Order: sequence, then C-alpha cells, then structure tokens
Amino acid sequence: MPISNKNANLFKPTNFKVLLKKELEVVELQATEFSIPSVTLSDLEVPYVAQVQKRPGDNLEYENLKLKFLLDEELETLVNLYSTLILTKNPQTGVISSPANTYFTTSLFLTSNKNNSRVVIDFYDCWVKSIGSIDLQSTSPNDDPIEVDLEISYVYYLYNLLPIVPNNPIPSTS
Repeated sequence: MPISNKNANLFKPTNFKVLLKKELEVVELQATEFSIPSVTLSDLEVPYVAQVQKRPGDNLEYENLKLKFLLDEELETLVNLYSTLILTKNPQTGVISSPANTYFTTSLFLTSNKNNSRVVIDFYDCWVKSIGSIDLQSTSPNDDPIEVDLEISYVYYLYNLLPIVPNNPIPSTS
C-alpha cells in the first residue's frame, strides 16, 4: 500500500459535521465533540512447533461512537434520540422492535481548512446506546448551552473520499 502525502496542510479537529439519516429523514446534530472510534483486528493464535504464532484474525472489533452535542431550545434532538432509543425496547410493554425500525446511518463529514467536504465516514446500522444525563441549575451564573453525551453502537464504518470540487460544502439538512 503506497503512502503519499500530496497535501502538506494539516487537518484541524474543528472541521466536522454530524448527520443522522433514516430513510428520508435527516437530523443534524450540533456536535461539539466527536471521537472517531478505534478499530482492531483480532489475533489468531496458530500453534507452530514449540511456539504459538500470531496471525491476522477474523474479527474486526469497533469501539462505540461517542460524541457530545448541544441541546436545541425546543429539545427536538433529545426527544428524537430518546424516541429512537425506546423504540428499540419499549419500557411500557417490553417489546423489542425489529432492527429495521430502529437502525439509522450516522455520517461524519470532515472538511478542509477551506470548509470543503473531502472525507465522509459513514457508520452503518446504528442504534442509540446511551444518552447522557442533563444537569439543570436555576442558580447557574452563566448562560452556556447544555452539552449532552451520546453513545451510538453500530455494525461497521467506512471512509469515503469525496471528489475534489472547489467550494464543495457539507450537505445541508434544509
């Protein structure tokens, strides 16, 4: 695999956008933090003479997707995420929904320093694993927006290079 670096510009960790997509519905998260999860290829131990040798295994192990997003004033994002979570297992009935009803795709758009979309990472067959706690304080001295932790499980992800197009902005949800 040849490795080349034609572009000497460095990637900045603030150039990203997160979209959740299910069928025709697209929700943009006002994400403030996003960790691209690690992926690990398992080891296969092969007995050989007087030793055990390691070879590439047959399982890819993906870490969960973890991010933080800002709450909108009407709490629409929170309500949508929670509805998706309880659709997976309804707390009132105990019924578990089929994956087709609850899975969605998460897309992370990475942009250049000129705000052009260049790489998108698509996470497939996602489901909401956890929504972090929300702390409210009536005596808070500041007026900062509230950040919420979100953890998403998924089956796999792929990096996709977008064509180089000048002024190629990130797709909009509107």
